[in-house]
Amino acid sequence: MDKYNKRKKRRHAVEINAAAYLASFLTALLIRFGGDIETWQVQLYTSIFISALLLAAALHFYRVSTKRYKYVEEMDPLETLSYVIRNQILLFLAMVVYLFATQQAERVSRVVIVLFPLLNVCYEYVLRLLYRRRILRKEANLPVDRTVAVITYKKYIETIENTLKKSLPSNVAVEGSYVWEEKLTWQEKLNAVPPLKEVYLYLPDLGRVEEWKLVRELEEKGFVVQVILSCFGNILTEDMIGKESAYQTVYVDNLRYRADVLGIHYTVSSPDKAAMYVKMHLEELKGKYICFSNVHTTVTAYRDPTYLAVQNGSAFTFPDGSPIAKEQIRLGYNNAKRVAGPDFMEAMFRFTQNTGIRHYFYGSTQETLDLLTKNLQKQYPGLQIAGIYSPPFRDLTQDENREILDMMRSAKADIYWIGLGAPKQEIWMANHRDQLPGVMVGVGAGFNFYAGNIKRAPKWMQKAGLEWLYRLTQDPKRLLKRYFFTNIEFTWLIVTHSKRYQAHEHGTKDQ
Repeated sequence: MDKYNKRKKRRHAVEINAAAYLASFLTALLIRFGGDIETWQVQLYTSIFISALLLAAALHFYRVSTKRYKYVEEMDPLETLSYVIRNQILLFLAMVVYLFATQQAERVSRVVIVLFPLLNVCYEYVLRLLYRRRILRKEANLPVDRTVAVITYKKYIETIENTLKKSLPSNVAVEGSYVWEEKLTWQEKLNAVPPLKEVYLYLPDLGRVEEWKLVRELEEKGFVVQVILSCFGNILTEDMIGKESAYQTVYVDNLRYRADVLGIHYTVSSPDKAAMYVKMHLEELKGKYICFSNVHTTVTAYRDPTYLAVQNGSAFTFPDGSPIAKEQIRLGYNNAKRVAGPDFMEAMFRFTQNTGIRHYFYGSTQETLDLLTKNLQKQYPGLQIAGIYSPPFRDLTQDENREILDMMRSAKADIYWIGLGAPKQEIWMANHRDQLPGVMVGVGAGFNFYAGNIKRAPKWMQKAGLEWLYRLTQDPKRLLKRYFFTNIEFTWLIVTHSKRYQAHEHGTKDQ
């Protein structure tokens, strides 16, 4: 985004605020006074309106100067609502202070003072969403005015290209990508780099000295170089970068923190951190299993001691539900996040491309598994699928179970994804502990998500903890009773039993 467009968008944000303030102010006066308003009242409320505008302008320039400003299109609907409400709380408090400071509190209508910020929340929120929609549509149709190249090894080229195409603005095209061929001489490699002015560099095996030499050579040729950072073979994401110190660090989570929620020893982490740990410790996790437990399975485990033992017998049980993650935060684990099965899968697929790590998928229907395989090979080139199997939808005989296990062992997979649905998949993994040469991961509906049978909720709904509502609209007959009664019971149990369980720590709560 160039400086002109930045200024233009910031000006538009100010204009949206002013329009919302004016509309809410006039509406509040109209509701309270109708057309019967005196001259002194016009002067009084005009001074309040101007004060509100000055406060909004001051907040705007403060955020811009301190680099805390976010453009309208960068905020999702939930962030926009939160932003608008925070502004209106400040506005309301400032108006109260202003009225008492100017000794006009007795002259002003309480109805107007209350209605003004409430109406402003509605008006500003709607205007911001409309403007955001307009900007996003406009930017989606921008002509390409900038091209970038990718320099990486052959095994990474498709992965890096696909990721950049998804994340870069629509006016930026990924073209002229170059495969760094080891068999060529250094000069031949440099001469073969496409004649573009901007390159993304991802050569994790090159070594620091040679990588620095390449950056210097590209700089001398007039290139702007952006080095994609990695750690232990994983491309770093924002969630994996620590920012507490003066330096940016890589957060290597050891998954040792636990928080008990209704008896389940939930691991405190995030999807990327958890996936990186599992990838780095596949040897130690062989034969063990990992669970993702939501509100429904938490309540089920609370009622059933046998199933609770299954959940707590896992190597890790992650909170696949926002209410559980929020309860972890309430217990003092401020960095706790929801670790949904599909999010963990996405991170693991991303981390294990072109690594030789083998995946096996057990469960669901053959049609779903075929779609899953096709989509994964397309989305994550270089991902090794060791096998798939759709078991019969009935109890297996001992001979059948033995044959299936032999088949799964012969695949020699590192990760066995189990998609039988809860609580069946957790019980299956517990019953087959130490019988497979890899780690078992129960992911429920994850197969359907990656097969394309079920769509996930938009990101803003996931962040707001509303993915359950989105899923409810997809399958109301099956999920209505579960969500309604189970969520109520979960809330009741949390409130009434909060003193009966404590954080189960393996270390301190500060992360």
